[in-house]
Amino acid sequence: EIIFSSLHAGGPRLGYMYSHGPRSLARTAALSGGAIDGFIMGMYDKLSLRFWLELLGLHMGDFIQFRHRKWGRFGAALRRLPVLICLEIVYGLLLASILSAEEGTSQSCMWARNLSLCSVALALTLITCSFFQFLPALGFLQFSIILRLVQQATQFYYYSIGPPSVVYVTDG
Repeated sequence: EIIFSSLHAGGPRLGYMYSHGPRSLARTAALSGGAIDGFIMGMYDKLSLRFWLELLGLHMGDFIQFRHRKWGRFGAALRRLPVLICLEIVYGLLLASILSAEEGTSQSCMWARNLSLCSVALALTLITCSFFQFLPALGFLQFSIILRLVQQATQFYYYSIGPPSVVYVTDG
């Protein structure tokens, strides 16, 4: 159970946080142009439909991060840093493969192919590991917007003894 008031948001198991900040509750719960997604997803529960709705950004909710006092002022940035570094490595490998392929030699094309495969393997590993974010070592993956959208498109539900640090809130 999550309670929203003008001063606090949260619950007994999740903890409470102040409602002020860069994102208002009205913005979080407001209907957007894609407000029909709750109706569509309720009637048509196909993965392909959910994929296109997420890809086009047709959703009416938003994610709320619950801040912990131990992280301090820059907590949100520090919690996103490990997954940001992993995604930058993925993009760096792709960039290196493109630059290597532009040389045109057979050796550079082989090197570009290997770099591309490493990039895809790392990206798939991150996506797979994001479904095991209840493990303490993989908890940082829940702070990636890209990985959260993949989980939402596949109807992943977080099950754990403790509450998550990120909650999706919608009015649907």
